[in-house]
Amino acid sequence: MNNTEKRKDYMRKIYSKQWSRKRAEYGIEHYDRDLISELSSRVRGCILDVAIGDGFPYANELNNMGYDVYGINI
Repeated sequence: MNNTEKRKDYMRKIYSKQWSRKRAEYGIEHYDRDLISELSSRVRGCILDVAIGDGFPYANELNNMGYDVYGINI
């Protein structure tokens, strides 16, 4: 397995699960709600979430508000 394959395997199996677990512990903080409110007051249509991770909380909340959310991650 080369380094690229190892990195992809790590991201799929370990990193994403750790990040999801940590975000669930943190929950949606005040600054998260402020940013979501600010984005929703300025943006119409679709949103690109760079470094989307597992989509929590921004992509999930904005999608629930009716936005088309697209994401990119490493």
